[in-house]
Amino acid sequence: MNRNVRLLALLAALLFACDLGPGGPEGLLFSDDFSGHADGSFPDGWEQFDGLLNDQSPRGVWFVEGGKLVQAADTWGGYDDPEMYYQEGTMLLAGDESWSDYRLCVEVTPAETGGLAVYCRTTLDSRNRPEYYRVFITDDGSEGGPLWRLDHRAGGEYTVLDRRHDMGYVPGETFRVIIEVRGNLVRVYHGHRDNLVLEWDGGEGYAYCHTGRLALMAYRNPGITFDNVLVEAL
Repeated sequence: MNRNVRLLALLAALLFACDLGPGGPEGLLFSDDFSGHADGSFPDGWEQFDGLLNDQSPRGVWFVEGGKLVQAADTWGGYDDPEMYYQEGTMLLAGDESWSDYRLCVEVTPAETGGLAVYCRTTLDSRNRPEYYRVFITDDGSEGGPLWRLDHRAGGEYTVLDRRHDMGYVPGETFRVIIEVRGNLVRVYHGHRDNLVLEWDGGEGYAYCHTGRLALMAYRNPGITFDNVLVEAL
C-alpha cells in the first residue's frame, strides 16, 4: 500500500476511534496505533518510567505484539514512598512537555482487575517525580474498586479531584478513555464524548500542571494492552 494512503487510513481509523466527528481534529499532536512497530520491540517514541515502583515489584515489560502495546509484568508501587502516592505502576510517556490544551484518547484492554491509569500534562519535577492529571481505573475490591478516580499530583502533594464507585471494567473487554484538558478544566469520558464521568475545574488562578506529556500506566495488570492513542490540540 502507498505510504501516504496508509497514513491517511491510519488517521481516519484513529479519528473514528476517538469519536472526533466529521470535522476531524483541530490540530493533530500525536498518534500511534502500534502497527508500525515490529512484534516484540519496545515502541519508538515512548519512554519508560519505573521510578515509583515498590522495591519488591518487577520492572515493567513493555513491547508491541500484533499491533498493540502490551505490558506483561505484575508491577505495583506507591505505598512505600514518603509522600502520598496511590496505586503507582510502570509508566510509558510520549509527546512533548510543551503541550497545553489537548484531548487524549486511548483504547485499553485490561487483563486483570488490578488497575491502570491514563495521564495528561505529565512532567517530572526536580527530584524526578511525576506531576500530572490522571484517571486511575480499577475493578479490584481490595483497591477500592470498582472505581474511576481523577487524581492530581503537583507541588509535592497528591489530591483526589473526583471519583465514581459505580463503574469499573471487565477484564478482557476493550474500552475507550478520553481526557480533555483546557485551561485548568479537566474532563474524563468513558467510551465517547457524550459520556462525561469525571470533571474538575481549578479556576483561573490554579498554579500547577499547565503543560506536559501523555502517559499510560499498568498496575497489577500483567497482559494489559493499549491501542489507538491519539492526541488532538484544543
